[in-house]
Amino acid sequence: MKVFTVVVLISISIVSGGRVHIGLPLFEQSLFPGRIVGGTEAPRNAAPYIVSLQKNGRHFCGGSIIADSIVLTAAHCMIYPEFNVVAGLHNLKDADAQIRTAVRYTKNEHYAGGVNPNDVALVFLDKPLSFSETIQKVDLPIPDTIPLKAAELFGWGSTSDTMFQSMPMDLQTVLVPVLNYSKCEKALGGPGATPLAETNVCTGPLTGGISACSGDSGGPLVQKENEKSVVIGIVSWGYFPCGTIGAPSVYTRVSAFVSWILENIK
Repeated sequence: MKVFTVVVLISISIVSGGRVHIGLPLFEQSLFPGRIVGGTEAPRNAAPYIVSLQKNGRHFCGGSIIADSIVLTAAHCMIYPEFNVVAGLHNLKDADAQIRTAVRYTKNEHYAGGVNPNDVALVFLDKPLSFSETIQKVDLPIPDTIPLKAAELFGWGSTSDTMFQSMPMDLQTVLVPVLNYSKCEKALGGPGATPLAETNVCTGPLTGGISACSGDSGGPLVQKENEKSVVIGIVSWGYFPCGTIGAPSVYTRVSAFVSWILENIK
């Protein structure tokens, strides 16, 4: 039996094998700051489209710039009525970042809360970002395409593969294999065992040691297409401890929501 609850604003569920899967928002950086499990520090300006969502100066989720005043993120990250969006960061304490206020956000109307499908939201800023070498938008994928090749994950989420969180302040990255849907579903216990849906995309490796983690939520999974970065996934949920053997990381598949994104941008 799966039991869903909310603990320190992280959606948690006990599942088979005694593992726990989580929707991955970061409550307070002092509690659960960190980096991607198994990743390395990203080169500066490697992901000029990533932003940090912050409350009282503390990172709690990531996001991707898709227009100068619009950010794409996870619906489960929308836990505060007011927060800031910080662009142009490498280290979370960088002083030359651009800070904007989120004036409103829109969650997908089919998102049921917690660890569930349709985990996508748009955040609208109080004024446009000024694009530069450190701040750029990322491209959306072709609608309804299924990503298959390896992708790159960026974020400030926890690096720990234990119950104890660990984190540097610098942006982290890792190259991950994209799993086909049937392989991901099987790894998660089969049809109906978890809230996995065909609008999700999963990454491995199933050998463990590499995954998204707390604090990566809402951040981008990207692929290169014709030398341009395309956001194919939004960090949604995974197993805790992060990097568990046999446990994929689960993302919202952006190509399933391109029409929704464009309609809400209008």
